[in-house]
Amino acid sequence: MLSKLSLGHYGEQIAKQYLAERGYAIIDQNYYTRYGEIDLIVAKNGTIIFVEVKTRTNTAYGYPEDSISKKKKKSLVACAQRYMINKTQPWQIDVIAITLEGNKAKVLHIENCV
Repeated sequence: MLSKLSLGHYGEQIAKQYLAERGYAIIDQNYYTRYGEIDLIVAKNGTIIFVEVKTRTNTAYGYPEDSISKKKKKSLVACAQRYMINKTQPWQIDVIAITLEGNKAKVLHIENCV
């Protein structure tokens, strides 16, 4: 059984691999500001994408993507705006929801969702 922190890091590694395989360039990971943290910052086709990764070992308490609160969404937007303060590229916020099922990871990529 993974600890909550280990589970989060494991999910971020799965998300990085998933994105890299689809042509996204990884720019940064665990970007911290006073407004909160962004798990991954990636780029594709000139767009900066801020990625929130949610990982669960089962869906007994709901799906991982459903666990993003209004407060977290506000935090993600504030962090993204801070990162983009001197940049002019388009940007968006995506969610990668990962459900671990035995040795397999089910990945759901929700684009431009916040």
